[in-house]
Amino acid sequence: MRGRGGVPVRSVTPPGVKAVWQGYPFYSDSAHDDEESTMLRRTVPATTDRHAAAGTGSAFLLLAGVVRFVVGIVVTVLVIAILFRVLGANQVNELVSAINDVGRALAGPFDGVFNLNNAKTEIAVNWGLAAVVYLAAGSLITGLLNRAALASAARSRL
Repeated sequence: MRGRGGVPVRSVTPPGVKAVWQGYPFYSDSAHDDEESTMLRRTVPATTDRHAAAGTGSAFLLLAGVVRFVVGIVVTVLVIAILFRVLGANQVNELVSAINDVGRALAGPFDGVFNLNNAKTEIAVNWGLAAVVYLAAGSLITGLLNRAALASAARSRL
């Protein structure tokens, strides 16, 4: 770096550390560094409230992605279980049996919501309702987490 008159100036602030001079933040690789400002400023850690808030936003986005992934798995298992039941898949098969067991557990609170004459139709409607409710709840939670991430990012820009 060059100071006034082109004289080389060595910065005392290590790279990646934010410097503060008279309460105003700036980075040490500024083109306007001179010996006086180098001597007057002190170094502070780069992690500030703003950086912590940005990390919180990233955490919200990560959590939203995890919720979206889990809801996708739940809905997929329910839809496959519905198809296995309606299309008459072999219940002795281990894969079919495992997916049906998981689907039954996930759709348990929705069994008997609609009582229809045909058993396959009843399973399709009740378990389909479970899939729709899980999808709606997951979308709501994901939207709230995304909104929280945006608010956190906006706060970090202040």
